[in-house]
Amino acid sequence: MVPKLRTIGGRTAEVRNLNIKEESMYDVQDIKVYRNVLVLLEPLQRLASLIPRSDSRLKIQLLNAGRSVPAQIAEGFAKRRSQKEYRRFLEMAIGSSDETITHLRIIQLAHFSQIKTETCAALIKQFTIISKQLNKYIQAVSKNIPRSDI
Repeated sequence: MVPKLRTIGGRTAEVRNLNIKEESMYDVQDIKVYRNVLVLLEPLQRLASLIPRSDSRLKIQLLNAGRSVPAQIAEGFAKRRSQKEYRRFLEMAIGSSDETITHLRIIQLAHFSQIKTETCAALIKQFTIISKQLNKYIQAVSKNIPRSDI
């Protein structure tokens, strides 16, 4: 096998094969709750597109809260060497999930003509599940149990 070369600080260095198996690599996408919340972003976006222009702030807040859930999981995952930091970001993700639920409830109460109450209720239910999954994941992280199935 020919060693790969890369330039570091103006010098060429050999990059040796570290025999790391691709299957053993742990990625944020291995975390079920992360994948689950990503799936919810499309229906959340569709619902947000139905919010009238006069309530554009609500639309922006809804989308920002929803999109920040996977972002905070990913940022926490990047800092997972520090359990305290990892947990802090996961707790912020729960807060963002709960904020998303609150915005969805506000939308329900506003009775926008193009938004079905059932659509909001379904998303509220799904984000409630996300919050519960995150809570279980925090408990697993606190006990140093590697859990990608949550």
